[in-house]
Amino acid sequence: MKHDLKFAIATDNSSEPSFIVKKGKFIRLFGDKEDVTNTDLPYTAWFNYASLFENGCFINLNDNEYPDIKFDIILASIEKNPNHLDNLKTLYPNALIVGHFKELWNNNNTVRSYVIENTKAYSYPYGTARDFFQRLGSSIPKNVIVLPQPTNHILWRNSFNYKNKIPKIFNYNSNSGGRSSLNNPLILNNINIEHINYDGLRGLKPFVESWSKYSYMLSTDQYELGGVQSGQCAILNTIMIGSKSDYQQILFPDLVGIDPHFLISKIDEILSKKSYEEELKKYAYNKFIEVFSHEVIKKQIIEIYNNFK
Repeated sequence: MKHDLKFAIATDNSSEPSFIVKKGKFIRLFGDKEDVTNTDLPYTAWFNYASLFENGCFINLNDNEYPDIKFDIILASIEKNPNHLDNLKTLYPNALIVGHFKELWNNNNTVRSYVIENTKAYSYPYGTARDFFQRLGSSIPKNVIVLPQPTNHILWRNSFNYKNKIPKIFNYNSNSGGRSSLNNPLILNNINIEHINYDGLRGLKPFVESWSKYSYMLSTDQYELGGVQSGQCAILNTIMIGSKSDYQQILFPDLVGIDPHFLISKIDEILSKKSYEEELKKYAYNKFIEVFSHEVIKKQIIEIYNNFK
């Protein structure tokens, strides 16, 4: 039974160049082997699978360059070209290759079905999603694995504010990937607390530095998949109010929804009961550690290898 794996995650559905994680440093695999640790990469979720194991790799399959490493396990998020799966099997014949979900909005479902049909197991990150593959219209995997996306909560807490919050509510209204918070304006106009709109620089770090100052965040995103923003809030002790996302259902189950009347009532309850506010923050952080922490997800990947290899 193995406990230390040679690990890679690979995709053809990203523009991010390949990298390896060595002693906490994110290093490009090819070319000038640039150190990109000071970019947003260590703060992301999906790409952080590579950081779970020493010398873990992210491989961009579109670059047609492959590391000379005898991998034990590869998570294959192949969503554009089925030939990439066959190439991985040829290049790494001894590796356990597990299909892995990456994108919903930007993919080829026929390709996903090919990967499902030609791997021992297929993983996806959404623990609350029901009838997931039926909804996608894809093939049903032989073995289905729920494998959440890891976030380095220690790095986040060392980098951003999670104490001394300003009691204001941050207006989270992402319009990317078909997501939006249509009910936010109505709610914000009917609560007795000042709200903050973001008008800062683009990029993850400036955005987090802005919202992490505040005690609360509002989202009325009705999209059920994803919701990494709720995970980030849980780490930094900002209470996410609203949305229907997978993360929100796990971390802030008492605050799931988009109905204005319901969310206004929950905001009033939070503002009037300090004990309730503290209870919400404590539950969310502890649940994050239980479900999304590096240690937990690394253990899951080791179990996947030992169960299916």
